[in-house]
Formats: sequence, C-alpha cells, structure tokens
Amino acid sequence: MGPGEVGGTQARAASGDAPEAPPKAGPFAEPWLLGACLCLLAAAACLALGFYDAAFVAAALGAVAWFLNVRSRLPRPPDGEDAGEDEPPEEEN
Repeated sequence: MGPGEVGGTQARAASGDAPEAPPKAGPFAEPWLLGACLCLLAAAACLALGFYDAAFVAAALGAVAWFLNVRSRLPRPPDGEDAGEDEPPEEEN
C-alpha cells in the first residue's frame, strides 16, 4: 500500500475500533516484558554455559512473563459489566 492509501490498521485506528495502547511511563512501563527479556538473556547465558536444565526453566519463565505482558495489554470491559456471566439472573418467586 502506498503512503496515501488507508490500510487496515490505519482505517481501524481512524474509525476508533482499535484499542488504545496503555500510556508509556518510561523504561519500566511494561514490567512483564522486561522480565521476559531478562529471562531470555538468562536462558541464553545458561545455554552457552551448558546448564541446559536452568536454560529450560529460564526460557519457560520468560514465556510466562511474555504471556502476562500480552494479557495485561488486553482491553478490559467497562466497570459495572459482568463479562463472565452467560446466564440471565434467576428470578425469585
């Protein structure tokens, strides 16, 4: 797509359908992502030193931290809405 064309991401952002990213507050705005990167570095160091079990544990913890980062960026439902209820409330007789 050219610079003058409106692409899918730009069209969603212009229409207001795309969720807004949380405001950045410095280098520690996303602590789970920082933890995931640190675990990745630790896993690489353990792998290079031959500590394969520790490398696996560090990589697994990094994956968990990355998923927590993704989960923390998901949009939340507005206050007052019960997102978990599928059944209508029971009536009392």
